[in-house]
Amino acid sequence: MILVRAAALSLIPCLVVAQTGHVVGSVVDKVAAVALPFSGVSVAGLSTDRLTSDSGAFQIDLPAGMIRLRVRHVGFTPVDTQLVVRANDTTRVRIELSRIPVTLAAVRVTDEACRSPGAPTASDALAQVFQQLQLNAEQFRLVSARYPFTSVVERRFSHLVEEPKPRQKSDSVARADTISVITKTDSIQVPSDQKWHYKPGDIIVASGVSVLGVQYAVMIPTLAVFADAEFVKHHCFHDVGETTVDGQTFRRVDFKAAQDIDDPDIDGTMYLDPATYVIRRSAISLSKKSRYTSSYDSVVVETTFDELVSGVPVITFSVARNVLPRSGGRPGRANSLPDGSRMLDDEESQRVREIRFIHDVPGLGDASTPDGHAPRVVRLGGSSSRRRVLGVFDAESGAPVAGAAVRDSASGNSALTTATGTVSLGFVPRSSATIQVERAGYERASMPVSLTLTDTLPLTVVLRRVRAPR
Repeated sequence: MILVRAAALSLIPCLVVAQTGHVVGSVVDKVAAVALPFSGVSVAGLSTDRLTSDSGAFQIDLPAGMIRLRVRHVGFTPVDTQLVVRANDTTRVRIELSRIPVTLAAVRVTDEACRSPGAPTASDALAQVFQQLQLNAEQFRLVSARYPFTSVVERRFSHLVEEPKPRQKSDSVARADTISVITKTDSIQVPSDQKWHYKPGDIIVASGVSVLGVQYAVMIPTLAVFADAEFVKHHCFHDVGETTVDGQTFRRVDFKAAQDIDDPDIDGTMYLDPATYVIRRSAISLSKKSRYTSSYDSVVVETTFDELVSGVPVITFSVARNVLPRSGGRPGRANSLPDGSRMLDDEESQRVREIRFIHDVPGLGDASTPDGHAPRVVRLGGSSSRRRVLGVFDAESGAPVAGAAVRDSASGNSALTTATGTVSLGFVPRSSATIQVERAGYERASMPVSLTLTDTLPLTVVLRRVRAPR
């Protein structure tokens, strides 16, 4: 009986409580010594992806033992570091990220077919720029998962139509056809977590039925596609170098769909800010014609991005153009309208008017109103510049420094701080600038700034007094 009881007792599972510890850290720019908000932090082998706060801080609870911590931020070289997490203890760490050097690649535009698709190798000069392209995608994925939002989009449809002029038998002079523009607008809401996923050659989908018959649309992937292994595996990437578009300088990266994809896919160009490596613009087109788009000369989508938060791009405007053949062309039946007219061009623009956060707003905590229902709204499309308050303080006493000259490199404007040590500066959205602060008796200070859609917190600059030589 004793043996039976012992055996029975041995079958009862023992509850083992895992020992955990805390990792508390901060992420800063190694040179400027300023916080890097909304940096991505993860632990190898664990589902712990998260973002630093607007002050660059983070905290993770982890099982005790050795871990590998990975930290990344767009425009900086990612850092991997090993830490020992002690049970029931706190491990503190300061991660310093170095900006990637701005290298000027030789300008090279290639029309070569994509025969060897895939990510560039580490030895390729493109590898570092390509890594930043993927970081843009990863950061967007992290932010949209942590701070889900809905974009309120105003759509505008314009159709250029050629209408034949009625002829009479008595006419001796040929009458020119007339051109008119048919326009309509509507509004849609687009969630940040769109469910569509990339598949090679699966770009054109049926979008509805009109007087022209079944209508087809080109699915333009979101930014997250550049972090999709399937997309990378089926495209070639080329570093074109620096280029100028509409008076702005960008770092240009082209991509082409693999030649062996039978159905239409997408080719395109991404334009990155050469200072921060944040995506600013894109231009995407079909890699080849389809029977659904055979009546068009070209199908092109151009997109403009803003920063939702530091280092995280979000679409704010896009325009899609379907260009049909002109004189001498042979438009397909789908372009002919029942009244005898025919469509020449077809354009759809989408402008984001509002971003509605579902729960929290980055950097602002709980975004709901007292009734707990209305989400926080960021309105776009207003003023061409936004105001940001900057405070200047003494490093030793913490007292405000009045009369300090504050200048930003983007506009070249200067202003003096008030008695409270503050000044209000205007910044153009999507611009990167360096703030320079000078005051007699203090060392000159500088601070990099990049305005985003949700930046509201004041900037702080600390001045150190000049020490008299001994």
